[in-house]
Amino acid sequence: MSEITDREYIKNILIKQCGFEENKELGEKLQLDGVTEICMDIPSTKEAILFAMYTSQNTSFLLNREYYLKFSPPESVFLPDQFSRLTVSIGSNLWFESQLLSPIPIPETYLFLRFRTVLRKIKDKYPEIFTEETKHLIITMDPTSVESKYSRKNAERRFGNLLGNIEKYGKYTKFLIMKLKLVTTSGDDKDFYIPEPFFEYMSGIIFRKKGYLVGKPIFPSSEDAGAYFYPSLVSFLKEKGIVEGNGAFFGEISLSERKVGVTEIENTSIDKNVEFIYIEAESSPYSTKYKGFAEARIKKGEYHHKSFAAGPLTDKKEEDVGTISFTKSGELIFHDVKKDYVHHEEDLQKILKKFVIGLLE
Repeated sequence: MSEITDREYIKNILIKQCGFEENKELGEKLQLDGVTEICMDIPSTKEAILFAMYTSQNTSFLLNREYYLKFSPPESVFLPDQFSRLTVSIGSNLWFESQLLSPIPIPETYLFLRFRTVLRKIKDKYPEIFTEETKHLIITMDPTSVESKYSRKNAERRFGNLLGNIEKYGKYTKFLIMKLKLVTTSGDDKDFYIPEPFFEYMSGIIFRKKGYLVGKPIFPSSEDAGAYFYPSLVSFLKEKGIVEGNGAFFGEISLSERKVGVTEIENTSIDKNVEFIYIEAESSPYSTKYKGFAEARIKKGEYHHKSFAAGPLTDKKEEDVGTISFTKSGELIFHDVKKDYVHHEEDLQKILKKFVIGLLE
């Protein structure tokens, strides 16, 4: 396959691995200056929310022409009373048009609530985001990534026109906007750029299919993403209707409306066959091959059986670090590694159960 752009690469991966579908008709309606926007239909509202959550550095829901909604995935801060909090932000799409536009306030008290509670409050305030209807992802350029004054103004105008076109063809809240930097192509290992959170998300997609609980790491010494194979806990969550597939993102657990008792989770049996994985995500083929593998090796720490490096267009094999990547056409590149011994597996399973309890409170 010949060279492709970063936008095309992301599109191909989402089609092959996540069930997204390209909507060329809508993309053509939204085209700007003769350029067709990449527009995709997302399989379900839940998957749209998860994509926005786990790629929140670049992706947000539109509320209207002026404002967007962005929320981060649940994270453990390694303190028992502070598990699974959520950071919510609402900002201005068109801050460059007027200094008078200010973010819609989110009560500060939201920062001191559990993740599930905040989701419910957001759902009460903006129910249309959670409505089960086809949601669309638009991949476009972030005007703030343009440096020259003239080009920046043109990019700002173009983005404003995109928002105007969206208003013509659908409700704002049906659209997610993924803003990327200037276009890069696959011919340059160093400059071909895909945001790291996209590979954190895609690593989660791959391990979710394999039956893991996935998301931001819950153990110390790690930063990017984690995957946790705990069959008894996943089976219990399936029985309760909280997990619908083989595995789940942590944010997916909080999206469930099902209730379950704390004691029931605490009493879930301790397994002998568990696997805790750390994933180091990188943004270019070059950084994945070098920094990614090195960092995965270091940050694996004493709490993980395996570590993986994840990033674009990387088909590298190492004995002690696994690989998660994708070809230009979106096909999975996956190299597994042997499982190392981890001390205190029973205690780590208890921490994971406690984290899940926090997600359901």
